Amino acid sequence: MSVLYRDHFEFSSDPFGITPDTGFFFGGGQRADILEALAVTVMHDEGIVMLVGEIGMGKTMLSRMLMDRLKAMPVDTVYLPNPVFDRNEVLEAILKDLTGASRHGSRAEALEVLQPLLIERYSEGRRVVVVIDEAHAMPPDTLEEIRLLSNLETSQHKLLKILMFGQPELESVLAARHLRQVRDRVSHRFRLRPLTVEEVGAYLDFRALRAGHHGGQLFTPQARQLLAQASAGRTRRINMLADKSLLAAYAASSGQVDESHVRLACAEERDSAIAATPRGLTQVFSHDGSRWLLAAGVGSLLGLVGMGVGWWLGHGATSSAVHRTVQREPSASAEAGVISGTAATAGIARATGPENAPRASAATVPAPPSTSAARDELLPAQDSLEEKISWTETLISSRADSGFTIQVLALKSPSREQVEAALRHYGELGLGLPILVNQRLYKGQPHHAVYLGVFGSREEAQSVLSQILTKLGGHKPLIRSFERLAKEPRP
Repeated sequence: MSVLYRDHFEFSSDPFGITPDTGFFFGGGQRADILEALAVTVMHDEGIVMLVGEIGMGKTMLSRMLMDRLKAMPVDTVYLPNPVFDRNEVLEAILKDLTGASRHGSRAEALEVLQPLLIERYSEGRRVVVVIDEAHAMPPDTLEEIRLLSNLETSQHKLLKILMFGQPELESVLAARHLRQVRDRVSHRFRLRPLTVEEVGAYLDFRALRAGHHGGQLFTPQARQLLAQASAGRTRRINMLADKSLLAAYAASSGQVDESHVRLACAEERDSAIAATPRGLTQVFSHDGSRWLLAAGVGSLLGLVGMGVGWWLGHGATSSAVHRTVQREPSASAEAGVISGTAATAGIARATGPENAPRASAATVPAPPSTSAARDELLPAQDSLEEKISWTETLISSRADSGFTIQVLALKSPSREQVEAALRHYGELGLGLPILVNQRLYKGQPHHAVYLGVFGSREEAQSVLSQILTKLGGHKPLIRSFERLAKEPRP
């Protein structure tokens, strides 16, 4: 999603992705201190080490940072990201990571392989560390097996260091009487706390700067305050809301995220958790004197960005589906640079109606109806890409005071073949909607945008979008108003 605003804010990478990326590790909120302490305990202390934190607090990020840190040390690491194993399976998982082989037989046979291997690594001056993520999900018997593994030792030192990362439920699990021996083996406990308001601000600045933004403070103080409150200081939640807030700011052509953008992001996040009714739920927010409509359910975020976002999948990338079409169906007239009339009308006719649709010049575009009949309106057959663009521009001008469409694609400085392939691709989907295409400038770069359908209201467009969304694949289309399209700069 954030690819939409990357160029607008001059990011070189996504600043608020939710997949843990060690290049974006934020050491505030005592994260750096905890990381250092974990590294020290691995090399110098005995017993099991436990770190707990709420969902989305950064446990996985810390575990990956720790493993990166340990690469520079005489340490062999075993990482168990989702250890829902029984006691035999956890032994097999550890051995497979250390040896590359699997199926070591029974538990006793597996231990006969593991213990000599650990002694060998110890004699070479290396430590073996098992990092268990999501440890709260481990069955009690597996936790007991972990305790027994922690008992493997020489006459002076433990052979296996175990670190468990989990949600606070891990403490409740270990509080059970039958697991008291496991609890007694825990030598160090660390807890991740939420970020404070000040730390959230520093976190936002850090991530934006790391992603390449050098344009000053990106989030206003009010936006920071609201993000801190709405996220409860949890880093994953901050990332999700910051990403949506940037998208809202981009839609409004703003160079800075303010409180209104964060409120839109929070509302969209709430709405996305609500099962949409057939008509959908809506919330309206005031923004700079205008009214923004945010639809719930499938299209809630689309409603948010549809008022202002101009370019989907821009900035140099075409859709994977279009790439496949280019490779599978290269233009037969690529050298001439002109689409064949038969090929052009065939792809469009499949999407819009009868193959013998009447031809019309760009100057005689019929006014689209403002009712549901608009979805059945025929796009006149055209012989060239230029005629399609001209027809679309005339339609946009005629509907500048009303009407909506669904933007499904935008290509940055594409070749003619890529645009033609995109039109063929959407024509072959058989959606029964007019296919429109125009040219626009974004940050001085030419783009070709592709749209589906002509609708009299946003609700009507949303209703159709909910029916065709699965056919559009992995793309996230946008509902656009012709009023905004008419105002966008042209090459």
